[in-house]
Amino acid sequence: MLARRVANARAGTAGAAPGRANNRLVWGGAKRRVPKKSDYEAIKLFKFFRICCPYHMASLVFNIRPAAASDVRNLSAHELHRAPDGNSAIDPARSHLNRVLIGPRTQSEALDALLASGVQRPAAQSEAPYVQIVVGASAEFFRPDDPEAAGTFQADRVEQFEREAMAWLKATFGDDLIHASTHLDETTPHMHVLVAPTYQKAARKPGRKKRGETDAEFEARKREAAERPTVRTVGRRSNALLSAPNSFQHLRQSLADHLTPLGIGYGDDLHPTDPDPQTTRQKLKSENDYLRAWNAYEQEQAKEAQETAVEARRAAEMAAERQEALRAQEEALAAREAALERREADIARQAE
Repeated sequence: MLARRVANARAGTAGAAPGRANNRLVWGGAKRRVPKKSDYEAIKLFKFFRICCPYHMASLVFNIRPAAASDVRNLSAHELHRAPDGNSAIDPARSHLNRVLIGPRTQSEALDALLASGVQRPAAQSEAPYVQIVVGASAEFFRPDDPEAAGTFQADRVEQFEREAMAWLKATFGDDLIHASTHLDETTPHMHVLVAPTYQKAARKPGRKKRGETDAEFEARKREAAERPTVRTVGRRSNALLSAPNSFQHLRQSLADHLTPLGIGYGDDLHPTDPDPQTTRQKLKSENDYLRAWNAYEQEQAKEAQETAVEARRAAEMAAERQEALRAQEEALAAREAALERREADIARQAE
């Protein structure tokens, strides 16, 4: 209740003094509640509580998302080129404090090393086969004495957070955790994590006999495929942990439970779950079904257009034939009229 009243008061006092409407503040087209005197008292009490009780519950930062190879390259550039870019409040004077917790210098190098070790690349059709996570906590945890002092932190708290977060990451992702680094040159300390989800890819089993193949040969070929060793392959949609429903939310809850002894709570979801929890095969099947339906629609449209064109051509031909018939009739009628005029002239001459 106290935190809610503080949030309401801060929302009401944000920005310059706007106009009033029905005892609510109007700012930027949105209405905000006018802070009451009790709200300001709540802010004072909140600050007092924060100073006197430094271990009150902070909020977990756990921004997890599927990532493509381009996302890995972009984050690697962010790790190497530490300069203010408009998106991150980077202080180059503190960039030397950043450290890599697992893996080589960048996420790209970690991914290259994983693939060079023999792990099979994801399927060419895979979209965002990797997972990137930003792990951190609200400022109250890293600088409990003054959370508003951006860029400051207590070193022992950072080390404590790194130790517990890394323990959870290793226990959760195992060898799929290929890179983690801590950034201490921005507003609040946080970790960048790259996970390359893998699964054991089995050889494809024969579905039907070849031409001229006997039943015994077919069964032998199926046994040979079943006995072939599996291959560790990158693929988020086929990974047992990340392909489960609501996997992102479950991971956040698991980390929040692990960090509870540090005074860090669940926080707010950025991506509650995987927006498209399908295996690669299911994804490809749905795309193929869509393409087949679209091709059928286009073929039907082309057929209708062709039939319409044929009907229009036939109508034009029939109209031309009618015009030709009318012209022939007119010519025949003109010839008959000319013949009659000549006959009348002959009769007139004979009468004279």
